[in-house]
Amino acid sequence: RRGHTPGCAGLNAAPGPGCVADGQFIAQADQPVRAELFGAWEPKVLVSGFRAEAVLDPARSRMDHRIYRSRVGATVVEVDDVGAGAERVVVSMISPDDNYLGKVYPPRPSPFWQAWKTDVIRIERFGFQQAVLDQGPFLFRVYAPGVSNLVMLRIAMDEEMSATSDVSSMIDITTEGGVVSNQGNGWFHITTTVVGSDFIGTEDEYECRVANGRCDDDTVKASCTNQVGAQEICACRRDNGYVPAEGTEDGVECVLEPTHYSRQAVDSYIKITHRDRLDYGWRVAEIGLFSGHDETGCTGGVQYRQNQGCSTQVFPDCTTFTTAATCPSHCVWSGSCAAGPLGSTVEVGSGCYAKVRGTYPAAPDISVDVENMFSASDDAWWSECLNCNPEVVDDTRAGAAYVEVYVAAAAAVQCVEFRQVNGHASRHLSVEMGPVSGSTASGPCGYNQAQHCQPTQVWDFPGLGEGVDFSALGDTFTSSLRMSCGMADTRLYGEILSAPLGGATGSGAKHYGHYAPGGSTPSPSPNPEGSVGDIQGRSVPSACHCQQLCIDRVDEGCRSYAFYQVDSETHCYLQRAAFRGQENAGSVPGWTSGTPGLRLVTAATDPAQDQLRPGEPFSLTLHGTGLPATTSRTRAVASSRQRMKLVAAGGSCTAPGPAGG
Repeated sequence: RRGHTPGCAGLNAAPGPGCVADGQFIAQADQPVRAELFGAWEPKVLVSGFRAEAVLDPARSRMDHRIYRSRVGATVVEVDDVGAGAERVVVSMISPDDNYLGKVYPPRPSPFWQAWKTDVIRIERFGFQQAVLDQGPFLFRVYAPGVSNLVMLRIAMDEEMSATSDVSSMIDITTEGGVVSNQGNGWFHITTTVVGSDFIGTEDEYECRVANGRCDDDTVKASCTNQVGAQEICACRRDNGYVPAEGTEDGVECVLEPTHYSRQAVDSYIKITHRDRLDYGWRVAEIGLFSGHDETGCTGGVQYRQNQGCSTQVFPDCTTFTTAATCPSHCVWSGSCAAGPLGSTVEVGSGCYAKVRGTYPAAPDISVDVENMFSASDDAWWSECLNCNPEVVDDTRAGAAYVEVYVAAAAAVQCVEFRQVNGHASRHLSVEMGPVSGSTASGPCGYNQAQHCQPTQVWDFPGLGEGVDFSALGDTFTSSLRMSCGMADTRLYGEILSAPLGGATGSGAKHYGHYAPGGSTPSPSPNPEGSVGDIQGRSVPSACHCQQLCIDRVDEGCRSYAFYQVDSETHCYLQRAAFRGQENAGSVPGWTSGTPGLRLVTAATDPAQDQLRPGEPFSLTLHGTGLPATTSRTRAVASSRQRMKLVAAGGSCTAPGPAGG
C-alpha cells in the first residue's frame, strides 16, 4: 500500500505498518513490510495521466508489457531482461516536472545538456524472500522520438535532489558498464548494471552546432570541438594563421597573426562568361593566363593549379573511397577516387583543372573536348548549348555558358589571352576572379559547396574583335583581357587595421593589417608613418590578393587597402575607411589602392525572420560596404534611390517579385 491508501501516511510522511510512503523506495522499507506488500500485489500495470507503475513477476507474467503514462508524448518503456534471481520488479514512471517519487529534478542537468528527453523511470528489483537485488545487468527499451544520442543518467536511491541540483548528482550509466544503443525509429536499448535507482534521459546540447558555440563565430578563424555534457573546446585556427587576441581565451576571439599570409593556402578561380547571345554555340580554341600586360598584349606566364595541390588542400576526402558508387559528387572517378571540382571537369596537361558548363556531344572523330583549350592543337572546345543565351528564358535557354580555370594561390593573374573561333565567338565577355573556397555569413563557399565564393573583382569586356573579318568562318581571333584591381598609382591613407595581439609572435606587434615581404630579416617599410615596418609576412602576390584580404576582413572593419609593389617586393596594408580629402590619384608610382566595393555582410529583419508572418509588415536592415549612406547631400540622394528586390527562396535575381511587393 502506498501513502494515499487508507491507513497509510500522506506524501513523503513516515509510513504506517504495512505501508510505503509516496516517493519512498520499496527497498527502503523493512523486509516484513516488503513481504506484506508483495503478498498482496498481483502482477499488473497501473496507468494514469501523471503516473505509471508496473509490478512484474518474471515467473508468472509476461515481460513484454509497454509501460507508459496516459499522456500524449509520454515515454514508453519495455522490459527485456530483469536478470538472474529476480522474483519481483517494480517500475514507476512520472514526469520530471512532478515530485511524486520523492525527488525534485532541475529543468536540465546542466547548461551543457538539453532539457529532459524521458520520464523519470524508477526501477527496483527483488529476489528470494524480497531481498534487494541492486547489482547486476537489467535490460529495457525506451521510446524517445526525436532524440539522436540518448544519454541515460542514474540517480542513486539515497541521493538528495532539488531544483538546483546539477549533473554532479547523477551518473552516466555508460561510465559504470552500462550501454545505450540507438535501435532506430525512436527506440533505444538500455543495459544498466545497477538498479534500485531513478533513471532519466537527456541529450548533449551540441553547443558547436549554433554559431560555432562560444568560439569565434567565423569557422575560418576558430574551431569548435563538442564535448558531451561539457563545455565545448575552442581553438584558434593556427593552420589558417589565426591566434588568440590578447587577454582572451584560445578560440573565443581570434585575429590574424601578422607574420602569416593565410591566403597562400587558397587557390583562385577565373570564370569567363559570354554576355551576348550566340546562335551557333560557343567555341574556344585557347586560353592563356599571364602575370602582366603591356601595349602589345599579355606578358609573363602563370601556371595552373597542380593535381597534388587540389587533392591535399581542397579535397582531402577524395582519396578515401574505393568504388565508383561511393565516390562523392565533388570528386572524379577514374579507376580510383581522385580530386576534382563539381560539374563537367577534366584533367588538363600535367594536372591542370578546368570546368565548363557542358560540352557538345560530337561524333567520336571530332575533337571538341576541354583539353583543346590548353593544347597547341588547332581544335577547340565546343559548348553544349547551340543557342547560348545569357538570359534565362526557358528550359532550353538556361543561361550563359562559361569556362572556369583554377590557379595556384601565389599566382598573380593580370591578363587572359582568349582565342575564339569565328562564327562561334562572343564579342562581349565578363571575367570573374575570386577564391575557390572560403566562408560567408550563410556558411562555407567554394566549388565543392552549395554556393560559389563571391568574386574578388568582375571585369566587363564589350566590343571584342574590332577589325576582325568574321566572314572567314573557322578562323580564330585572340582577345587580350587585361585585369587589375584598385586605382593604379594611387595611395589611399587610412587607419591600419589593428588588434591587441600583445606580442603573439614574439615581436610585440599589435598591428596585423600589414603584410610585408617574406623572409627572416625585417624589410624597410614604404609606409610614411613607419609604424609597422618590422612586421613580417609572406609576400602578397598582387593588388587583387590584397583586395581579397580586405574583403575577408570586412566584418573586422576593413574599408580600404593600399598595395605597394616595386619589382618583387610587395606590401599590403588593410585599413579602415580612407581619410577624406585625398587627391593623389595617378600620382604615386608603385602604389595601388582601392576598397572592398559593394559587399553585403549581414541582413536582419524586425521582427526576427522566424517570426515573420505573411501579410504583416516588417523592416529589413542591410549591413555592408559600398552602400550609399546619408553622410552628405550627394550620398543622401544616392541612398534614397536604393532599391531592393525580394524573390521566393531559391529563386534567381531575374525571378518576379511577390505579388503586391
